[in-house]
Amino acid sequence: MLTLIHAIAAGADSIDDTDVVHSGGGTEALLGHKAMAPSILGAFLRAFTFGHMRQLDRVLGEATAGPVPSVSAAGRPSLSASPSSA
Repeated sequence: MLTLIHAIAAGADSIDDTDVVHSGGGTEALLGHKAMAPSILGAFLRAFTFGHMRQLDRVLGEATAGPVPSVSAAGRPSLSASPSSA
């Protein structure tokens, strides 16, 4: 999963583009993990089912439905039910 995240951050827009992260000689030392080959990433992504996607959608919906963070007048973060209009 980290290989996908790092590849996307580097501008990858397909699984084949992740080869850029995988083929670099010093990427393991730089990233802190061994980059996976595009074929392994493809097999990993194909293992996800429609049920997995529904679960992820539900979790993301719950995570984004919480209180909206705002900053108080003193500059300290706080949580409120809706953004304050100061």
